[in-house]
Amino acid sequence: MKLFFQNYIENGFGVISGLSKEILIDDANTYSIAWCNAAMEIAVSRNKRMWAYVRAILNRWNRQYNLSDKPWEVEAVEGRKKYSRQFKADVVTTTDKSGGASQIDWTNDPDHF
Repeated sequence: MKLFFQNYIENGFGVISGLSKEILIDDANTYSIAWCNAAMEIAVSRNKRMWAYVRAILNRWNRQYNLSDKPWEVEAVEGRKKYSRQFKADVVTTTDKSGGASQIDWTNDPDHF
């Protein structure tokens, strides 16, 4: 818990007072320190150093994911899903000369970005 508080302070979220300490402890117990740290990283990267922003991220994740998993495990699974969706979107439907529709799969084209 000490490292969690230190992370909070060092990332510019402010000082820890009685009420903010209670909120941080409650959220760490509800979501886990790992998820709180991951949400703090996102908030810092977006220059939103307010716990309310971190809490909104945690609430959204709580609705979307199983928070008993570790954040990096969910990120790995989500990364594979995004990668797979990216290549599924690279299929283009065209019309050939006979009037029938056909699909061109650009995923294996080395010049396609």
